[in-house]
Amino acid sequence: MGWETDWNFIKQIGDGGQATVFKVQHKLDNTYGALKLLLDDSKKKRERRNRFAREIMLLKSITSYSIPKVFESNETCYEDTDVELYMVCEFIEGNNLSQYCSCNALSIDIAFNIVMQLLDAVDTLHLNEIIHRDIKPENIMVRSINNNVEIFLIDLGIAYKKNGNDDEIFDTETQQGLGNRFLELPELKPGPKYRDIRTDITYLVGILFYLVTGCYPRLLLNANNKMPHEALDKNKYSKLLADSRWSKLCRIFHIGFQYNIELRFKTIHQFREMLNGINSASEDFDSIENEINNLNVFIEQSAVKEIEQLYSVINLSMKNFCDEVNSALHTAKLHIDGGPGLKFDNKNKVCKSEYFLRREGRITPTVYFRLSIEYKDYRLTAYYILKNNIPIRYFDGAWVDSQGMYEANKKAANDVARQMLKDYEIALKAEYNI
Repeated sequence: MGWETDWNFIKQIGDGGQATVFKVQHKLDNTYGALKLLLDDSKKKRERRNRFAREIMLLKSITSYSIPKVFESNETCYEDTDVELYMVCEFIEGNNLSQYCSCNALSIDIAFNIVMQLLDAVDTLHLNEIIHRDIKPENIMVRSINNNVEIFLIDLGIAYKKNGNDDEIFDTETQQGLGNRFLELPELKPGPKYRDIRTDITYLVGILFYLVTGCYPRLLLNANNKMPHEALDKNKYSKLLADSRWSKLCRIFHIGFQYNIELRFKTIHQFREMLNGINSASEDFDSIENEINNLNVFIEQSAVKEIEQLYSVINLSMKNFCDEVNSALHTAKLHIDGGPGLKFDNKNKVCKSEYFLRREGRITPTVYFRLSIEYKDYRLTAYYILKNNIPIRYFDGAWVDSQGMYEANKKAANDVARQMLKDYEIALKAEYNI
């Protein structure tokens, strides 16, 4: 018995390197299905039969609206090369993402909606300890119903399930590379096996880039050592670059396209959280003296690429924090000076420094504040501490997110300046016994 028993052939709808896909219809209830058959040159090949069987098993183990259901299959016969392997799964009426976009950029709002749905689908895979490893526009189906876009993730042909008991039977050989031409990732090149959910997350960052630009990211770093978003033609993409949300997208790309996997998004939650911030209103910061500088200082994105530059990043961040405080206080003829300098405590993974506020030409009175930045797992958590000795956290994020740190510095430094003015006034009254 085969698929012909219950299904009628309608037409071919797709083909890939290993299989052909047909549209079929159930003979009894007229339900449409997508029939997937191995190509002739793949039917006898053990590895491709094993992959196909694993794909079916993984699909059957998942319950998600965004991942097609399997109606019928014969994967249990994968060892018998005389049996034609097949599966019939849910038919998605629509186009793949590449056809849907036709190499044209979509609006940021539409891209946001699509990626959010993909995040949910991939999160379901990861919760089931499955890594897709081949996310690209051709493996994403788009169905439009009443102007609503629904997204489906397909093709788990080279997916990997953690803690599976069948790794040696079904997994890809070590000397074979994985991945696709949509975005080449170093961890998927031939060599030691590298199975990490961050690979899928990086692909989703690539999908976001593709949706808003209409072009494939291809490489994390090009020949000029630039990330995909850094290499865009400013004239061609002038409208996108002028969008107020572009700087926030760049923060996502700057983290997600790191060549070192340790510096990228670690979880779907981290990516989703930053993505949610794209459409959030920018904070309206009060500043001293009619909003000095009015947030016009543009902080160029950090070129920091390697973890060895962590100390430099922290040093620059603290210096920037102090510069912001001094900028806020300059008309009051007050300024801050550093204390004994930066203190890096590698054992506890923290850097601390102390600063004093003085009036020009005077030694006393003085008031102080401290900065403390914890560094762990390539993330920074920054605090400021005033005279009440209560740490106030003002940043918690990836250490390569320099723009996010500087934005946090701007707001926190303004708060510190305001409080230090109050503390200085109290100290001055005490000194003069007023």
